[in-house]
Amino acid sequence: MTDGPLVLDADRKPAVVVDELHVKYRVYGSGRVAKQGQGGLLAKGGRGLREVHALKGVSFVAYQNESIGVIGSNGSGKSTVLRIMAGVDKEYDGEVQHLPNIQIGYLPQEPQLNPEHTVRQAVEEGL
Repeated sequence: MTDGPLVLDADRKPAVVVDELHVKYRVYGSGRVAKQGQGGLLAKGGRGLREVHALKGVSFVAYQNESIGVIGSNGSGKSTVLRIMAGVDKEYDGEVQHLPNIQIGYLPQEPQLNPEHTVRQAVEEGL
């Protein structure tokens, strides 16, 4: 995460740029995510729903030929960042750009695997 505007290294080519990424969810007191269109209680100040920030102002650059790691405690938004980078999640505020020839694979933590495939085939589907 950066403090202030994101600055790119002019001597390196960025593969992925994530700038001021914000994701908010509306959840019930139980922690269950509210479905879209159920924001009435939150809008009226009701106790049933509350707004949770999954990501708040996340910015970083991954340059070509660079490996990155995403580290954080449970519920800190690691999977959310990765799903957005891979194009799986589309609802967010901020900017995510990557080179046109870059393909980001994403294998969910609890994937729906095809029982007919080997482990290798399952991993290759995510690439």
